[in-house]
Amino acid sequence: MAPLSHGNDRTYTEYDLMKYKLTNDALGIALWDMDVKVEDPTSTENPVTWSQELRELLGFTDEKDFPNTITALAERFHPEDSEKAFTAFAAHFIDRSGKTPYDIEYRLMHKEGTYRWYRGFGTTLRDAQGIPLRVAGAVMDIDEIKHAQSEKNEAIDTMKTVLDGLEAIIYVTDPVTGEILFTNESMRKQYGIDGSLDGHICYKVLQVGMEEKCTFCPCYQLDQEPDSVIVWETTDAITQRRHRKTDCYIPWPGRKIAHLQHAVDITDLVEAKEAIEERGKMLEILNDTAVMFLSQSVGVFEETMTSGMKLLCDAMTIDRVSVWRNAKILGTLHTSQIYRWDRESGGTTTPTPGLEDVTYQDLAPRWEELLAGGDVVNGPSRLLPEAAMLQSFGVVSAFVVPVFINQAFWGFVLFEDRISERYFSAESIDIMRSAAFLCANTVILNENHERDRLLTEKVKSALLETQDANEAKDIFLSRMSHEMLTPMNAITGMSQIMSIIGVPDKLRDSHKQIETASRQLLDLINDLLDMTGRGHGSFALMKAPFNFYSMVENIVEVISPAINEKRQTLDLHVDLTTPRTLIGDERRLIQVINNLLLNANKFSPEESLIVLSFTNESFPENLEEDGIVYLKVKVKDEGIGISEEQQEEIFKLFEQVDGGLTRKIGGVGLGLPLSEHIVTLMGGRIWLESEPGKGSTFTFSCKLKKG
Repeated sequence: MAPLSHGNDRTYTEYDLMKYKLTNDALGIALWDMDVKVEDPTSTENPVTWSQELRELLGFTDEKDFPNTITALAERFHPEDSEKAFTAFAAHFIDRSGKTPYDIEYRLMHKEGTYRWYRGFGTTLRDAQGIPLRVAGAVMDIDEIKHAQSEKNEAIDTMKTVLDGLEAIIYVTDPVTGEILFTNESMRKQYGIDGSLDGHICYKVLQVGMEEKCTFCPCYQLDQEPDSVIVWETTDAITQRRHRKTDCYIPWPGRKIAHLQHAVDITDLVEAKEAIEERGKMLEILNDTAVMFLSQSVGVFEETMTSGMKLLCDAMTIDRVSVWRNAKILGTLHTSQIYRWDRESGGTTTPTPGLEDVTYQDLAPRWEELLAGGDVVNGPSRLLPEAAMLQSFGVVSAFVVPVFINQAFWGFVLFEDRISERYFSAESIDIMRSAAFLCANTVILNENHERDRLLTEKVKSALLETQDANEAKDIFLSRMSHEMLTPMNAITGMSQIMSIIGVPDKLRDSHKQIETASRQLLDLINDLLDMTGRGHGSFALMKAPFNFYSMVENIVEVISPAINEKRQTLDLHVDLTTPRTLIGDERRLIQVINNLLLNANKFSPEESLIVLSFTNESFPENLEEDGIVYLKVKVKDEGIGISEEQQEEIFKLFEQVDGGLTRKIGGVGLGLPLSEHIVTLMGGRIWLESEPGKGSTFTFSCKLKKG
């Protein structure tokens, strides 16, 4: 760079400029220079020199891209910053005293088209009269700093918003001076202050008549243990609210430490705690009474009620309790006193004479509507509309609570204080409602016990008669089934012989009907024999080795004619990990599977799909240790489906999904109950998944032995 000179013969050597540039490079500052010819800061007659570093700061490479003119820089100012920047430079430039600094932040457009933040500053060389001779300026890229500061400010604002949203009181003070540094909205609202408390002295605004630091200030302890956290409770002198406070020291910008206090208003909590403790005592007594009532033995009702009611009434200061039950007589609601406890009489006593089947109109006209709506009667007798009636029974204060059984107005319980005038407190009303319900239910329970005792005697007698009748029925069914079995076997045998020797064409349909009907009737007789055998305990499973895969083939062979007749498709899935030889009752297993397949065939439309699958769910260790095979069989169809209500009944004897449909296709409701019984004996279970119109899936599991 060539030496620069001014008319006043002040010379800047190249060496001086090199040192100046080196210093600014180290500071990350780009320089510029203006030789003042005209005392006008914006005049183009004042030559300006932009350093290469400044051009690069704005994304340019040489003087062609960014010429040495004021315009080159001026046109890159952000519209919102242009006037501000030139005003600041002009104020500095024309101030001959040199006291107005030039230091401003603004945005310039980078060559790539985005605005970035920069800091512009400089100084002016002046003559003795203060006239500017030369300006040395600098530009620093502060974009990252500005964005960081913006993010920091946003974070601070967010934190303040969060703290203002808390119900807890939060404030920060200087632990030495007591100056308030921060308060949240809850703090200001608690003390009724609209503006900011920052800068005020804490003990002067938050205490009454304090001019010095509070003697109970937690800062004394925190000074001794700066890393500790202090938790304490106190009642505020101004608000009279109870607070739980947490105090500690925290770092604070511009200071070494600050005192943070977090205070939670626990006034309502303390009051609620006291109420809960009192309620807890009452509930404990109510619970003890409930246990006493509900665990009473038959025949000791009076003793139990006397002890329980005394426990309850002592806690609530009650002198007499009566239970009343409603009854509709000729369309009018009547009520009767059915139980009475009287402290003066020593406990449970007989109901008051003359209070049976009394109309509400005669007893207390407004009570019927009031109590039926769930409301209570509460207060001194003399202030109630029923004063005359209540006082005639010696009631000084009354609490009447309705009792609802199965959402119906069953009756009411009358609690009496015969000494003091009072309103029963809101805290005790729920307890007394529960006590009333408990009393009424205990009376009902006792009545039920007595009724059950009488019914039990009758049921025992009827049960003996029923058992005798069932045994006679089973014997009859068994004998009749055996008697029917012999001729049916003969009919079936003759039908098979006719099939072998040939049936004339004109008799073929009749023969087929005879064969089908005889087979169905034979199956029915066998099922009846099985069911009667189950009833007598003579139904037992056989355990013998059989070929699993041969069994599957036999099942498919037997069901195929029925499948083919309805042009249905049988999709068979067999788990090949199943051992070939199994030990169990093959005939009964086939009986269950055939029953499920026949049902699927009967209740599914023509050309539908039936799926039969066998799955081996045994774990290898089962086979190694005890040889158990867990077999799961599934039969899925596309039939009529079964509703949830029908599914609950389907495994009961003689129950059918659709009686009309069953009459068309056959069946009496024995197959599924018998299948369930067989599966249970095999150590498994059977279940159903179905929706009407979407088919059914019957699945059962059973345990077999590996052969």
